[in-house]
Amino acid sequence: MKLESDAQATKLAVAYRAAHSDNYIRERYGVCEMRKPKNDGKVFVPILDRIAQLRTKLLEKKPNLRMPALAGSNSAADIHTVAKLLSCLPSTFYPRGGRPAAAFVAIENLVHEFGVMNLRDFKDAGGLADDMIVGAYVECPSQAAVARYRQFLIDNDLRVPESTRCKGQIYGSLIAQEIGICPSRLVSTGPSRAAVTAIADEIGLMSAKDYVKARMSIAPMAGSVDATAPSQADSAAGHDTDKKSKLLAHLKLHHMDNLAPLPASNRNINLPAYRSIFLSADVPFKGLGAEHELCAVIDAAGLAVGVGPARVKPLLPSFKTFGDLMSAGKQHFQLLHGCVAPANLGRFVWALNTVMKAVGATLSMPIDDTMSTMLNDVVSQCAANIHNKNTKQQFLAAMREWQRVFKFSQIADGGLPETFAGAFAILFKRSGYKSVRDLCRAAKIKDMQPEVQNWLKGLTAPASADEMVIRAIEAALGAASNTLISRVGFNRDFEPNYHIPVSKRPTALRGNVKLWGLVRPLLPAHFLHLPESERERIGDCYFDEYTRTSEYREKLRSRKKWRLPALPADLQAEWDQLVRYKTAIVAPHPRVTTWRAGTVDRNLNVMLEFFSVLVLPLEEGGLALKPGHLCLAMVGVPAIVQHYFQWLRERSPDGMHTGTRTIIGLFANLTAEEAGEQHGNKAKRKAAGYLHYQAKLTARLAPIAGLVSATDISWLRSDGWASALKETNEYVWSVMHETEDSWVFSRNPFAEILPILHSARPMDALIDLLRQLYNALPSARLVTALTRAMAIRRFVGSLILVRTALRLKNVRELTYDPAGNGKIRKVEGHWVIEIPAKEFKNSSGRYFRENKARGNPSPSYFFKFPKEDTPILDEYAFISRPTLCGGVALPPVFFVTEGGGKLGLDAISHEMREHSWQYLVYHEASRTGIKGLMSFGAHAIRSITATHILKVTGDPLMAANAIQDSVETVLLHYAQFCTADKQELVSRFLDKDLGSAYG
Repeated sequence: MKLESDAQATKLAVAYRAAHSDNYIRERYGVCEMRKPKNDGKVFVPILDRIAQLRTKLLEKKPNLRMPALAGSNSAADIHTVAKLLSCLPSTFYPRGGRPAAAFVAIENLVHEFGVMNLRDFKDAGGLADDMIVGAYVECPSQAAVARYRQFLIDNDLRVPESTRCKGQIYGSLIAQEIGICPSRLVSTGPSRAAVTAIADEIGLMSAKDYVKARMSIAPMAGSVDATAPSQADSAAGHDTDKKSKLLAHLKLHHMDNLAPLPASNRNINLPAYRSIFLSADVPFKGLGAEHELCAVIDAAGLAVGVGPARVKPLLPSFKTFGDLMSAGKQHFQLLHGCVAPANLGRFVWALNTVMKAVGATLSMPIDDTMSTMLNDVVSQCAANIHNKNTKQQFLAAMREWQRVFKFSQIADGGLPETFAGAFAILFKRSGYKSVRDLCRAAKIKDMQPEVQNWLKGLTAPASADEMVIRAIEAALGAASNTLISRVGFNRDFEPNYHIPVSKRPTALRGNVKLWGLVRPLLPAHFLHLPESERERIGDCYFDEYTRTSEYREKLRSRKKWRLPALPADLQAEWDQLVRYKTAIVAPHPRVTTWRAGTVDRNLNVMLEFFSVLVLPLEEGGLALKPGHLCLAMVGVPAIVQHYFQWLRERSPDGMHTGTRTIIGLFANLTAEEAGEQHGNKAKRKAAGYLHYQAKLTARLAPIAGLVSATDISWLRSDGWASALKETNEYVWSVMHETEDSWVFSRNPFAEILPILHSARPMDALIDLLRQLYNALPSARLVTALTRAMAIRRFVGSLILVRTALRLKNVRELTYDPAGNGKIRKVEGHWVIEIPAKEFKNSSGRYFRENKARGNPSPSYFFKFPKEDTPILDEYAFISRPTLCGGVALPPVFFVTEGGGKLGLDAISHEMREHSWQYLVYHEASRTGIKGLMSFGAHAIRSITATHILKVTGDPLMAANAIQDSVETVLLHYAQFCTADKQELVSRFLDKDLGSAYG
């Protein structure tokens, strides 16, 4: 079937080509040359992108402006006028191979969306004005940035900064930071570097230090890293396009090509795990509201491959208009077929357009409820009018896809999946309930909501005691009797406490599902038969033990109540300027020190406390200042700093804690006098604190009653700033000298594990923990594969921590490759770990330095697991890990989350805290555990390991090797727990060596 406008365009094309030359076409239509020389600073804009820009321009002038109509037609666009608007040749819209061009289909969509108007009226309404013309080429962003930079240098009488390493060369990374482009464009050879080099040849070079000094008094250039939001907004559209491309590529590679289901959300079984999918695709996730378009792409993928282990396909949103249907269909087609030629997508869209024409519909027309019944008849009629056999087949195939998009096929009860979770999920989706909470309310089982949620996800299966609950769910879902009951393999082998109804649980444990999971294995076997008062007492005991924490953490909680949540706006701007100065590649002045990311966070924490104290009321020791009056210059005012340190002394009457050294160090750094050190034969490099260069900060100082007067501020602003900084610096150093011998530790780092460290064999507690964790692993016969996989992963994380005593960072970043190239791998039947020395915190320490001295140029950590660990590590690597990934491509990391993501930074440490609380901490209700012990994290295992080796062997070198540290560190921290053990070793040796004193 030939479209009317398609036939007209073909006839016009033949006549036009016979009558006009290409030069005349370019002259008449103002078309840019189709071939541009390389590196001319222009980027070609694809025709479909230009059509999208034209649509935006039409939307801005709607309804006064519509598409220009072809003479004599009220439904087709004038191709020649459209070609002029889009800066292209009319041949762009001609059919190819008997099929309409993708650009032509896009123009037809605009006609359906906006309608047409007479060509004369179109011109009178400004349709051919300059602001309506869409250019075929746009300026390259990098070249445009370089051009702006050239003008910026000329306007401010600056020259190009010279490299500090290669004289006569440009400072690529500094210039890239200035103009806001990727540094690689200027570091390596390319058009951008050539352009900047040409600017240097034109206006000359200057030293980087002089350049930065001159830049301090000049506003940032538009587009630079210091510029404001408009420059970021300019690149937002392109960034969104890149995000969509990356997401589509990820979905096609990991899900569409191998038909792997999307990971399901932990909170709502109806939805895919959007955040997890975004992270797997390496696309930043800003929330469902901000990423609604990309989430719609994921929904379309879910329709194709399903969501979760049950592969349940989500219901598509109800389409209100044909435009909504068109958008969803395009996303669906792109996911199914990937990066196909635009013509293929054009044929798909053309099929729906054909049906819409047959029923007289437009994109803005609402979809009727009877449309689903009309579709089959309309499609048959349209197909009968297509005489070409191949075209008819393509049309029918496309319409089958459109029908799939249009309506989710209702599955009869007899066609439900055989599994309970799969059947339950489809019935739930078909029911129309918005959430599990609504279903539980309708079934009058509100207390069972957490269990029902887990049943939907397939994490747990119902027990025999849940039979009445399942029947209530069947009734609420409108399913036939026994539809779900027949799919439940009730297991009579569960432990007595595996399923305890919510109504029988202690009140203190009902609202915390996580705590209930920890407590359930600890309950007595006859828990259900105990009196209610006894059940409540047991629940209260466990709740109190779970929420109990150390004195230090209680202080932290109380401190959060009076601390400022963030710096006020003006103060934040001053702080940001300080951070830029401390982290800059080149600073305008010599710096006492530079800062890294961790240093910035630590110092910001100090500043928050300092300024929070100034805001406190007078009765609490503060100055009752308003947050808006705070300024960075207060750090240099002696009276204010002295007041703050006096507050610290009153808060800690027993002595100032060790954290005060960080505060003193920051204040001394910012107020340091100009001084330097001798570096070999070089002259002294003088450097002063940041505040010495920022006397202008005193402009925001205001009088403080009884502390800083207006006269004091006038003196500071005139010539007293340097003297004030000197006095402040001397004061904070005097505090350091006065208190350096009386520091009080704010917390005992071993407080949580003291009972273990004081025992004769500390590691026995960890081995006992592993034994209990292993015995508590759920049987694969009783639970789902996913539940078993999660438990195995948690156990293996604890196993590796106990066996190796590695730092949490090194364990979390273990990599695995079935080919045997990861940091953890299986070699000749044994599992081993090998980590390069550079990945350790103390890579330059004695442990690795001695290995290098023995002739190993690239020392690394090596550990071989005992043979008894092989079966459990095999199960995790070969069974549990793929199960957790849910069919997606296995990531390189060893420890993964459900869905194949990388574990969070502290996930393994949190799991260790839960395990230690569950199996090692003393519980009054069960009278098991170690009295005085608190739950501990991953780092405590290193202390336990070192202390155990010192106690048992008395060899500090072996203890240091066990935790990859120095002997000095081991003796300093852990020898305190070995006094009696060391004396016992000495006595044993002397008794054996000297013999009896009595003959």
